[in-house]
Amino acid sequence: MGTREEYVEGDNAASQIPSSTGRKELANARKEIVVPDLGLGGALHTVSSWLVRTGDAVVAADEIVEITAMEVTVLISSPVSGIVTNRFVREDDVVRVGQVLGSIDEVLE
Repeated sequence: MGTREEYVEGDNAASQIPSSTGRKELANARKEIVVPDLGLGGALHTVSSWLVRTGDAVVAADEIVEITAMEVTVLISSPVSGIVTNRFVREDDVVRVGQVLGSIDEVLE
């Protein structure tokens, strides 16, 4: 296998996002989107599809990425509400349990 260039998309999140109740300010906390242990055996999974782009606003528990493991597709949810700031892997990349897929800048309520 050849060496693959690291893929990073993003890191230019908006400083604020509007809400119906006013404005929400971004916190300084950047949360990682991590491949969970799915309990299916095997440590390698494939990124099937990103459901968000960098710069998108997400709410905690929004589905943000699909991964496939042992012919089972699983949706990974956002760990926090905020702005997607990075995607470190592409669709069809093979990833390991615990690998960081991307990051989200958390929004304070």
